[in-house]
Amino acid sequence: QILAADAEEILAMVHAHGASMNEVNLATAVHRVGKMGKKAPDAVAALPGWEHLLRLVSDRVVEFGAQGLSNILWGAAMIRVPPSHPSLAVLTAACLARIDTFSPQALTNTAWAIATLHLPCSPLIAAIEAACLRELPQFNQQDLANTAWAMASLGALRAPLVGRMATAAVPLVASFRAQELANLAWALAVSRHADPQVTASLARAVHDGHRGYSSQCIATLAWSLAQLKAEGQVWADLAGAAAGRMKYFNAHELSRTLWGLASVRHRDDRFLHAAMTAAVRMIDNFTPAELATAMWSFATLGYGTSSLVERAGRSGLARRSQFPPQALANMVWALAVLAAPAGVVRSFLESAEDRVDELSGSDLMTLAWAANKAQVSAPALVDAVMAKATK
Repeated sequence: QILAADAEEILAMVHAHGASMNEVNLATAVHRVGKMGKKAPDAVAALPGWEHLLRLVSDRVVEFGAQGLSNILWGAAMIRVPPSHPSLAVLTAACLARIDTFSPQALTNTAWAIATLHLPCSPLIAAIEAACLRELPQFNQQDLANTAWAMASLGALRAPLVGRMATAAVPLVASFRAQELANLAWALAVSRHADPQVTASLARAVHDGHRGYSSQCIATLAWSLAQLKAEGQVWADLAGAAAGRMKYFNAHELSRTLWGLASVRHRDDRFLHAAMTAAVRMIDNFTPAELATAMWSFATLGYGTSSLVERAGRSGLARRSQFPPQALANMVWALAVLAAPAGVVRSFLESAEDRVDELSGSDLMTLAWAANKAQVSAPALVDAVMAKATK
């Protein structure tokens, strides 16, 4: 048995006695080290015994069954082993050879590890997809949510698997924990599987449990449910939950939550006031794309103050060359709608004119509208719009 108190002690034990350990002990060692090291993976990876343990499990890979292989990959993923590490090729090949023996939990752990490590192993991913279809009746809510997240992350959550997973989730969704609910909603959203019955069941589950959700879960659910075209009380639930936990939001989470609520045109002034205060405070923490998303959301919902506009304009101008083309157009549109000073809008428009070849027809139309709204001359943009229109 592995009774060591920390990762370093486990690795020392394996270094001293690894040759006499059986496959269960070795798989448990990797799993335990991964679990203990998840908060400091770089520190664990730097321990001399970690590489020895990976070599040991690679050399003895034929001894491991499905559960052992999945536990080893899970532990390796927690320590963020580089995708090019030779042990991973050995382990994934062994998984592919034994895939027909994998339980739902082993499939879930393996898919999660592959997605987390971004492993290039298409044959194994395809085999997991087929195995999930076979084992799906045995999946519990954790298996469903985490496997859906992993397969969506890998771009492999597609028909018929996505539809069958979504249908299987409906009777179980009320028992999902917050992270599981967020994982499933995100997976369905990025896979563009907007089934009204499934979306309604997700919304009901949010209504029943939203008060204890973390900022990350709120943000993921707001973005995902907007993509899935959820309707009704769920938006008031998420807005209220976000307002109550605003001090925990980071810039990324705030921009996603704002986008979700703005996309369905749900205006909640308590949430917007809290979001605006937080946005002003962390304005330089937004990436340019996130800043544009947040400002587009405030403008879409008709909510903004001179302080927000001034801080966002100043922060954005300092980084205006870093905005992706669509984000640049959305930022200028938002500033025009929120009545930013003409000089600020003009400076953004000048940056857009320097990048006119990067802008789509839609981006150009948005910028031309914003220039007109702010009463700023932008002849190069007008010429570009006309040129696009004549093609």
